[in-house]
Amino acid sequence: MGDSSGAVLVTGGTGFLGGWCVALLLEREYEVRTTVRDLAREQAVRDAVGAAGVDPGSRLTVLAADLVSDTGWAEAVAGSRYVLHVASPFPPVQTEGSGRADRPGSGWRAARARRRPGCWCRARGDDVFDRRGPL
Repeated sequence: MGDSSGAVLVTGGTGFLGGWCVALLLEREYEVRTTVRDLAREQAVRDAVGAAGVDPGSRLTVLAADLVSDTGWAEAVAGSRYVLHVASPFPPVQTEGSGRADRPGSGWRAARARRRPGCWCRARGDDVFDRRGPL
């Protein structure tokens, strides 16, 4: 059963790992917020959750935020008790020196944005923990 004291923000809701994190958290009755680069992908997130057999009801919020920009992160983190940062800033084609992944700090925007008392962040697919243990 989920913790009603705040939502879980999952970065990268359209990705493989992010999508499964969203579905599993919703299945455990958490309120979930997730980020996508483009809100046109919101239906893809909702379809993936439905395909996993989960009805999100009103517990899923999809927000726009890109790992290569500070825009949207403060809004995405607002109201979140936990941040599960699993998004990867990889470009469609990997070439040396060209990618989103080479930009300094691109993987940590969500972690920086969540700096407020009572919000816990785990990055890169690690288990999400609070003071009581794993979710």
